[in-house]
Amino acid sequence: MFLGRFLSIFSSKSSIFAIASPHYQSFLVPSFHFDNASCQMRHFSAYPRFDFGSIREPDDAVALFREMMRTRPLPYVTVFNKLLSVVVKMQQNTLALRLFDEMLQRDVPINHYTLSIAIDCYCRLKRPDFGYAILGSFFKRGYEPDVVTFTTLIKGLLLVGRVPEAAKVLWKLSVYQLCEHDEYTYSTMINGLCKAGGTLEAIDLLCLLEKEKGSCKPNVYAYNAVIDGLCKDGKVDEALQLFSTLGDKGISPNVVTYNSIIEGLCNRRRMDEAEDILKKMIADKVCPNVVTCNIFVTAWCKDGKVEEAEHMLVSMKEIDVQPDIVIYNALINGYCMQGKMDEAVRIFQLAVNSGIKPNIVSYNSLMNGYCKKGQVNEVSRLFNMNSSFKSLNSQLRILLVVDSSFKTQIHDYLNSQLAQLTLSAQS
Repeated sequence: MFLGRFLSIFSSKSSIFAIASPHYQSFLVPSFHFDNASCQMRHFSAYPRFDFGSIREPDDAVALFREMMRTRPLPYVTVFNKLLSVVVKMQQNTLALRLFDEMLQRDVPINHYTLSIAIDCYCRLKRPDFGYAILGSFFKRGYEPDVVTFTTLIKGLLLVGRVPEAAKVLWKLSVYQLCEHDEYTYSTMINGLCKAGGTLEAIDLLCLLEKEKGSCKPNVYAYNAVIDGLCKDGKVDEALQLFSTLGDKGISPNVVTYNSIIEGLCNRRRMDEAEDILKKMIADKVCPNVVTCNIFVTAWCKDGKVEEAEHMLVSMKEIDVQPDIVIYNALINGYCMQGKMDEAVRIFQLAVNSGIKPNIVSYNSLMNGYCKKGQVNEVSRLFNMNSSFKSLNSQLRILLVVDSSFKTQIHDYLNSQLAQLTLSAQS
């Protein structure tokens, strides 16, 4: 069995399911005391309606949580779960755990979904060990973790590079039949292997799944992970070979599949083939997205074909795809590298007129271009034209790269400007 062979290569010293240590428990909350009776459904006819759509900032979520805590009787557990889910979608995982901790301390009812949210937060914060501590509460309360919970834990382990332990969890799910794992579980494992540099092991697992007679067959996400891994390893021809077999396997490539192949070809400077794949993509009625366009623009600019890259802006308008700052920055830098500062400024202004806010990379490219041409006054004008430099000055120290012949002159000028900004900030 593949997972058995995989585990023999990557042995783990500690048991995965030794999870409920006092150390973990004390980190999470002062005590994990749950009252089963407190989670029983209470029947009240009227509850205030909480407006989750009004949450725009973390403070909004905290304010709503306080309002919920003041409500008597307390809202149902599903209402608290909804709030935690909104906070997680805002990528405020630490805040979600803080609210979860307060719920535990104040005996707010929780259920298996509440615990799953907490596990997901710890895994996103790259602390799967604390996620396993909460898994212990599942068993203590009589809940049975489902495939989503275990997949989350596997993903958390992979996120911190603990591939052998993730494989061991997957193996135990199969051997002990803890839950019915699905194609998403395997896709998560395959993706994690590829990201960790184990593309060959991922291919072995993919082949194993293809031979299985059950309903758990690899999906497009699993193939995408392997194709992307092969391309990043420089094995573009192998990626193309796998890509060509997807139709026979009943898999329809999506935009991610095509983007991986196109990027792999562009990185190898096989631009003609990349353009052929783009044509096939359109013929298969898969619409290119902003990532597709970014790949081509970046590659053309690196090849010095900036005018050709700029034509992509017209093509994007035709397919109703909005260029982002990455595309504009690639074009700005491309023209700067050619010394065509007027063209670079034109693209910069085009971005502004399109409602795209330039970032530190935009200004850095322009300043670097002017430095190479010895136009110190233009550097001064750029530095002073926007108040946003007050927040960007520390990054400019790191990112600004100047031509050696003008290094001293520019360095002295920027140091004086940054010193003035520092004094202004202190006053």
